[in-house]
Amino acid sequence: MSKIALSGDASGSGTFTIASPNSNSNFTLTLPANTGTVLTTGSTFAGTGPAFSASLASAQSLTTGVFAKVAATVEGWDTNSCYNNTGSTVGGIPAYAFLPNVAGYYTMKFSLKAQATTSLQRLIVTVYKNGTTVGRQVDLPATMGNGGTWLSGCVDVYLNGTTDYVELYVYTEGTGTITCGSNDANTTYFQGVLARAA
Repeated sequence: MSKIALSGDASGSGTFTIASPNSNSNFTLTLPANTGTVLTTGSTFAGTGPAFSASLASAQSLTTGVFAKVAATVEGWDTNSCYNNTGSTVGGIPAYAFLPNVAGYYTMKFSLKAQATTSLQRLIVTVYKNGTTVGRQVDLPATMGNGGTWLSGCVDVYLNGTTDYVELYVYTEGTGTITCGSNDANTTYFQGVLARAA
């Protein structure tokens, strides 16, 4: 017959109590036949890790031929307060950047609409990790006018949970007044979620 053994830590002085709920029924907890760490609702894993969603409050003006950071200020959610929706560094997090406090593999998603009053010849949306490109989508809308065009995409990236951060940048080429986004969170947003802790 298999046995269950409880082993204390010789260096610790705390007491760990296994408490049963208030119930008149019998239940069985079956342990898996492998070695690992028991996860609880207080553990940090993919289901409880950092996640955020941010969008633009209004259209952002762009300069042709220049990469500009997307100033997503409206947070839909920010579970661990890891996204900075301001224009300056706060708590070590750069402006409009996501710096999660849990190490792991993150799925970053974006959608961005751009338009020009005269013509828009190129749209590039890029996800940067610590200032280096890790994901990019490119559209060449030729002579798209003020109807605009948009790109969406996603990229998986490892973040160390202490110093690694990600940002969203946009590059356009065109004539006339060029803008990106709107207050429509369905077409212009930046999102991230922990897919797997590491």
